[in-house]
Amino acid sequence: MRDHVVARTFELAGVVTLVDVMTGATSIENHFEATKQVAFADRIVLTKTDLLPDPGPSPDVESLTAMLAKLNPSAPIEDRMATGFAQGRLFDPRAYVPASLGDDVTGWLALDEALRAENANAPSSGHDDRDGIDRHGGRIRAFTLTRDDPIEQVALDKFMTLISVAAGPRLLRVKGLVNLMEDPGRPRVIHAVQHVVYPTLLLEAWPSDDHRTRLVFITDGVDPKPVRQLFDAALDNRLSRIRRLLAEMGEGLSQALRLSASRMTRNAS
Repeated sequence: MRDHVVARTFELAGVVTLVDVMTGATSIENHFEATKQVAFADRIVLTKTDLLPDPGPSPDVESLTAMLAKLNPSAPIEDRMATGFAQGRLFDPRAYVPASLGDDVTGWLALDEALRAENANAPSSGHDDRDGIDRHGGRIRAFTLTRDDPIEQVALDKFMTLISVAAGPRLLRVKGLVNLMEDPGRPRVIHAVQHVVYPTLLLEAWPSDDHRTRLVFITDGVDPKPVRQLFDAALDNRLSRIRRLLAEMGEGLSQALRLSASRMTRNAS
């Protein structure tokens, strides 16, 4: 879609990733490109389940499905051989980006599924900073950020600029709903893919009773802990806190992220 001629004629409607249940886990383990294909998908289809040696639920398939859900908690996973599977639905018109989003906001965002997946994978006591899949040195991370109180537009812009410039192509995908202080009755839909942050989409009403800001991140090797800390510091406009975090984070934050954040705090002073 970087070709201007193509981009003027076509728009990306969706990404379907097929996962062979016989070799999928091995491919994810050994080939990072396979992992990225799962992370970018908005539909995941399991194939060759009819070739499994035993009929019925398989522990290997269940383990693979759990792995895929961790890698991409917002993408529905379907079995190609399941009763009721309709191949044509994979090509139904839909929006990969929020500009042409229809009425299925909740389904497109899949925020509830992502939050449930993260809570299910968390330890029973305390917070686990090892979010994500421990594959390829823990490179693929899926995690969520939430905020109960409405936030300022300028603070949100600061955070999104910081994380998108610093993480660049390692920011595989971000989706979410934002409750802005300037207009709390109408949420904004946020969507970013790698270095591209798409214009926000304004909804006329919240799709549910949950009015929290909720963001789902799928990243390549970005540690969730400093992202969460910078998120809080940026939204609270605590420049001294950001500087202190940068000094404390050390190896937990990439050099590019530290330099980018330092420039932003200097400019804001």
